[in-house]
Amino acid sequence: MHRSKRTSTREDGEASTSNGEHIANGDSKSPLKKKLLSRVEEDVVRLVGQYLQGLGLDQSVEALMTESGCRLEHPSAAKFRQSVMVGDWNKADGILKELKKLVERKEDISKMRFCLLEQKFLEYLEENRPIEALHCLRTELAPLKYNKERLHQLSGLIMCSSTEELYERASWNGKGSVSREKLMDRLQSFLPASIMLPPHRLHTLLSQAVELQKEKCPFHNTLKEPDLHSFSLLTDHLCTRKQFPCEAKYTLTDHCDEVWFVKFSHDGKRLATGAKDGNIIIWDMTEKVPKLSRTLEGHSYGVAFLAWSPDDTYLIACGPEDCAELWIWNVESGDLKCRMSQSPDDSLTCCAWNPDGKRFYTGGTRGQFYQCVSKYGLHLWGLKDKVLERKYQGLTQGFYTIHSCFGGINQVFLASGSEDHNVYLWHIKMQEPIAILKGHSRTVNCVSWNPSIPSMLASASDDGTVKIWGPNEPNEQESTAV
Repeated sequence: MHRSKRTSTREDGEASTSNGEHIANGDSKSPLKKKLLSRVEEDVVRLVGQYLQGLGLDQSVEALMTESGCRLEHPSAAKFRQSVMVGDWNKADGILKELKKLVERKEDISKMRFCLLEQKFLEYLEENRPIEALHCLRTELAPLKYNKERLHQLSGLIMCSSTEELYERASWNGKGSVSREKLMDRLQSFLPASIMLPPHRLHTLLSQAVELQKEKCPFHNTLKEPDLHSFSLLTDHLCTRKQFPCEAKYTLTDHCDEVWFVKFSHDGKRLATGAKDGNIIIWDMTEKVPKLSRTLEGHSYGVAFLAWSPDDTYLIACGPEDCAELWIWNVESGDLKCRMSQSPDDSLTCCAWNPDGKRFYTGGTRGQFYQCVSKYGLHLWGLKDKVLERKYQGLTQGFYTIHSCFGGINQVFLASGSEDHNVYLWHIKMQEPIAILKGHSRTVNCVSWNPSIPSMLASASDDGTVKIWGPNEPNEQESTAV
C-alpha cells in the first residue's frame, strides 16, 4: 500500500514536500538532504557552485547541488541564463516576463529588457542584417522609452562601415561568449541573490578578505597590491620587517656639522640635505650607491628646512629661528634664483609649495605666515589649530625641532626622528611604533620617505650624518657613500 504525499509550491517556484523534502533545481528525482543545512551553509554551497560553474566544472556543480539538495539559482533564472548565452533573444525576452514578479523594482525590468535588446541589435549589425537591426531599434528598443541618449547612439551605429568601427564606437566585444557573459553580469545585478547570485560572488568576497588583511598588516609596504593571484588563501597575509626600511644601508658623511634637514625630490631620484654648516648637498639616488651631485653654498645661518617645487626644478631653503630670509635655488643649474625677505624681524623657518608651482607659503616661530605669489606679492594669513585625531607614542622631543613625514604605500606610515637618537616608524592607525631604527649617535632632526621607493627612508642627525634606510637583506653590511 502506497502512502501519498502532499506537495506545495512556493511563490519562487521551489517545490517542497510536507515531510520536509527539499527538491533541488525543481527536479523531483533529486535525493533528500542528508542533513538540514542552515542558511549560511546553503549560501556557502551556492557560492562554491557558482565558482565551479565559472571554471566550467558543470558535472561537479550538478553533483554538489544534487548531494546537498540546494539550488544554485531559480529554474527560470537558469533558463534565462542559457537563453542569453546561446543568443536566443526571443526566448530570453519571454522568460524575463516570468521573472518580472521576482524582481524587487518593477522599473528594473525595462532596464533589463533594454540591455537584452541592445545586445540583440548589435549582433544584428555585426551579422550585416540592417533591416532586422532597424526593426529591433524601432519596435522593441524605442517603445521602452529608456536611456534616450544611448538609444540615439545606437541609431548612429547603423552607419558603421566595418565591424571594427562598430566594436570601437559601441565599446563592444562583438558577438560571442565574452560579450554575452558581460551582458549576463549586468542582468544579474537586477535580480535578488535568492534568485541568481551576483556575478563572481565568491571571488568578490575573497578579494574583500585579502584587502582587509592588507589594511590590518602593520608592515604592508609593497608596490604590488594584493590580489587573489599574488597571495595564498591558505594562510593569513602578513608582511615581515624584511620588506620594511629597517636597516641602515648607507651613511652620508659629507656635511661637517649638524644635519638639520633632509628631503627627497617628488620623483625620488634626488635627495637634498641641509646642515648647520650652511651647505645644501644634492644627492643622486638613481644609482645603487648615493652619489654627490651638487653642493649649494652660502647660507650663513645654516639650512633648517627645504622644499622642492612640484616639478623638482627649484628648491627653497629656510634657516633657523634667527633667519629672516629664504633662498630659492635652481637645482638643475645650481644658480641662486633669488633671496627673499619681508622684514628683518621675521623668522622664516618653514615653507611649502602650492601644487601649481607658481606660489609658495612660508612661516615661522614668531607667528608670521606668508603666501608668496609669483605675480601678486605677499599675503598674511592667520591659522587656527585643527582637531587632534591621534597622538603617537614612543619618541622623545623636548627642546629641538623635529620634522616628521608620511610615506610608504598610500602614505599609511609615519616616520619621525627623536632626541633619543632613534628613528620611529608607525602605521597611521596605530599609536605604538611598529619599528625603532637605531644607528645615529645624537638627535635625529628630520626624516624623509622616498615617494617612488616605499622601502627607502632617509634620516638627518646632529651627529653630522645622513643615513639611508632600506629592507633587511642577508649578508649585507652598512656602507659609507661619498
